[in-house]
Amino acid sequence: MESSMSYNLDVTPNYSYIFEFENEFIHQNSRKWMKENWTVAFYYVGIYMAFIFGGQYYMQNRPRESSEERKVKEEVFQYNKNNVDSRFWFNQDIGKITLKKGCNETVSN
Repeated sequence: MESSMSYNLDVTPNYSYIFEFENEFIHQNSRKWMKENWTVAFYYVGIYMAFIFGGQYYMQNRPRESSEERKVKEEVFQYNKNNVDSRFWFNQDIGKITLKKGCNETVSN
């Protein structure tokens, strides 16, 4: 019965800015795809549940990590992350200065 009914969904988002993909979105095609592929969600839910419960089973017999070890690992990670980030932003800024003002501006006197 539902397949004989036709839905005319003329939906316009109530936003201050509408992206191009929102203008070109065809609801009927998406609805058809969802009707054909709705069972795929069960596979993803199954994988998710296996990951969660498998992870709990895996972790239940592991020794507890001390807070000092965790702090050291966290600080090393943050140091490395900040080091990489600062190099990226520094190189990006130097590139902008070089393109706008030339090489003489990037060298300190």
